Amino acid sequence: MRGARCLAALGLATAVAAWTGAARAVEREHSLGIDLGPAVLVVADKGSPDIGGTVGLHYSYGVSDAFNVVADAGASLVALNENVVDSSTPRTRPTMLFDANAGLAYVLDVLRWVPYGAVELGGYAMRGGTIDSVHWLPGVVLAVGLDYRINRSWSVGVNARQTMFVFEMSTYPSLTQVLGRFEYVWGW
Repeated sequence: MRGARCLAALGLATAVAAWTGAARAVEREHSLGIDLGPAVLVVADKGSPDIGGTVGLHYSYGVSDAFNVVADAGASLVALNENVVDSSTPRTRPTMLFDANAGLAYVLDVLRWVPYGAVELGGYAMRGGTIDSVHWLPGVVLAVGLDYRINRSWSVGVNARQTMFVFEMSTYPSLTQVLGRFEYVWGW
């Protein structure tokens, strides 16, 4: 009975893989899209993380069938009620975070499902809340994602991003974002 189930599962997986068709990512392929999802900013002097939302844009260019140059920019609302109460209020709690990043992604072209991983470097601007002026920080992003190619010109997917603020990891240990993606693809 167990062997029959395994054989049936293997047959189903083979049928799905055969039915799905190839994504056919190629060099010189461009994509431009929008991102939307939650953001979680951990501030060291707070008892709980700040949870908000992110909206952004992304672009990628295929330099080969396995590597893409990627760039993205976004804005995150990470807290609503951060105010200076008295002189003891820490000046490390933003309400908004803006970012711009660029890097390199490794893309696995597997049927219509296209998994990838990326490393990006970028700049971040925190403002609002208890921060007196704009606070600029460099950051390193590690991202993994999975896109589904609807057809040659459109894809949807999800992207999980972990940002480390290089010079202030003790104050801002992490920024985590999980973004839904929708993109237009051309140049194939």
